[in-house]
Amino acid sequence: MVVLTSGLLGRGTAAVLFHPKATSSVTVHAKQLVIVNPYATAEGAPVDWYRGNLQAASNWSVGKDLPRQLGAYYASHGYRFLGVADANTYTWVESYGSRQLTGLPMVDATYPFGDVLALYMDHWLPADTLQGAIDWIAQDAGFPVLTTTTAAQLTPDQLRGLHRVFGVEVYDGRLGLDATQQWDQLLTAGARVYALAADDVRSLNGDGSPASQGHGWIEALAPDPSLESLLAALRRGAFYASTGPRFTSFTLSQRTLCATAEPGNTLRFIAKQAQMVGSGGSTACYTVTGRETYVRVEAWDGSGGRAWSQPFFVDWET
Repeated sequence: MVVLTSGLLGRGTAAVLFHPKATSSVTVHAKQLVIVNPYATAEGAPVDWYRGNLQAASNWSVGKDLPRQLGAYYASHGYRFLGVADANTYTWVESYGSRQLTGLPMVDATYPFGDVLALYMDHWLPADTLQGAIDWIAQDAGFPVLTTTTAAQLTPDQLRGLHRVFGVEVYDGRLGLDATQQWDQLLTAGARVYALAADDVRSLNGDGSPASQGHGWIEALAPDPSLESLLAALRRGAFYASTGPRFTSFTLSQRTLCATAEPGNTLRFIAKQAQMVGSGGSTACYTVTGRETYVRVEAWDGSGGRAWSQPFFVDWET
């Protein structure tokens, strides 16, 4: 028997259902099915989608362009936030941010064993291991994000051994490299990790490097594009990653998760072990069974473009 609680039908952070389990002829213990909706907002609160890129390199490290040139480009192309991630170097947000473009402090923490994007970080520290790099970023209140190249080289066992990872860059636009498989491996292992995509631009004009701007980004759901609002959206997973398709809404009502993308896209619902558990057109729904541990949504267009929602985590609680 399933008994539905009242008042949690997608407008809060989770939908909760009760599943009573008799442990004796007298005592009954209830388990709650909790589905966490990262896109839930307070009823009536105005929010909008804001596009941003969180991996671009300037001429302060391996890039070819000045920070202000990067800022001007992204602001003129409708982006509302940008993170210039230079290798082991903090690039001041004042050098590329503006009224039109919020600068997010970050550093590309580079080591012989791989790279970790240190989001909301203004310094770099040495580390001997990948876990050590993740730990110092998390300990200093940053967001440790595995780059696509680092995630792609890790075995499933190595991925499962990592802790405190905030996100995985599932797509790198400059390299055309995908790490969705590694993200699903982390999710299946029980990690609560988010997906990001970035264009990883190193030169706006090519200049010997492939021009990759606009090949990957994230869209954050927030009241405004201020640094405070954007960080709050990132912390709760209220954003999606994309190389082209755009989501317009996510709703959760009881066990039913619905997603809508722009017309012309198709949707896929993905659960643990990367299993596709549902699909549909530009608007589609999936009913959670309680066995998934997570459900995420992908949008695909007709030319290979792809968007990744954040996971709706599914759990039974006593």
